[in-house]
Amino acid sequence: MPPRKRTPAPAKVALESAITAAGGQVALAKRLRISQQAVSLWLKMGRAPVYRVVEIEAATGIDRAQLRPDVFAVPSR
Repeated sequence: MPPRKRTPAPAKVALESAITAAGGQVALAKRLRISQQAVSLWLKMGRAPVYRVVEIEAATGIDRAQLRPDVFAVPSR
């Protein structure tokens, strides 16, 4: 039986979208004044740190609730 493919977490998909919107890891890193290696680490971890999410949203237009739904998502009623 072949191994099942995992569906990426929504936060990772949003981070990938932010990287693409910025023009790549290097471009996003420059906008945030951090290293490309930091952005690469976030991608490996599957999410951006909470303290950077608002900056990423401002730089790319990707909503903070998509980047970190565990912190910023509005609970459904």
